Amino acid sequence: MLSPEQAIEQVPFLAGKDYRLADLPGGLTNRSFLVIASSRRYVLRLEAPHTAAFGLDRYRELHILRGATAAELCPAVFFADPDAGILLSEYVEDHVWTADDLRSTKNLEALGGFIRRIHQLPLCGEAANIVGTSEYYRVQLPTDDAFADFCTRVVASAMPATTLRCCHNDLVAANIIGTNKLLAVDWEYAADNNPLFDLACVIAWHDLDPGQTGVLISAYAGSSQAISPGELAEQLRVFDAIQSLWIMVRLRHNPSPDLELRLLELKDRLGYH
Repeated sequence: MLSPEQAIEQVPFLAGKDYRLADLPGGLTNRSFLVIASSRRYVLRLEAPHTAAFGLDRYRELHILRGATAAELCPAVFFADPDAGILLSEYVEDHVWTADDLRSTKNLEALGGFIRRIHQLPLCGEAANIVGTSEYYRVQLPTDDAFADFCTRVVASAMPATTLRCCHNDLVAANIIGTNKLLAVDWEYAADNNPLFDLACVIAWHDLDPGQTGVLISAYAGSSQAISPGELAEQLRVFDAIQSLWIMVRLRHNPSPDLELRLLELKDRLGYH
């Protein structure tokens, strides 16, 4: 596993130059650092000891990031080496969203339009393998974990998507930056997917109420398309099942009372008794 100093030496325009380095908090799957060099600020993302447990495709992520950079939907990418697990991108000094930002109708409307713009990116050509992801998480958990079995069945029982869009697949508030102009970070799960999965991510992760959900969906759909309530409900359930499996894997590496509590909430919401 590379140190940040070793990684910086692999970046052609930073190697051998003076720089300052600081840890960036908040990442759950990777290590992130602020790099300041020649009055420029960058975010350096590196693998963590447990990163491999989440089955990420760094080449697919980079392909999508290039399109998102061109569309100004994410911080600009300056250097990447997927094999070494290095990603160097622009440091954007702006407001990082929290769950409280989703209590605002104005913000929900802005986010709905932003998600629609993400879904206008070209398809990457690789569909998100949600069933495969659930199975990948499942094999890392105890074989007698009945709730893990239940979650994999929930995912496997979902109807195949009739429409695919390029999706972020992890649009929690902490991955949204900006006030007037929104940007998304942490595209490592991005792939072609049912577009309602991105909406389900926001709704389910942040427990939006029906009124907030309606605002988000209306802003996303506009007058051009109708959202099937049944299909959205199914994607909400799929997301909760994936969320549960992710938390269970996460807890094996980093115990957390907050995640333990969240898992209990999800069991109840999924109707598991």
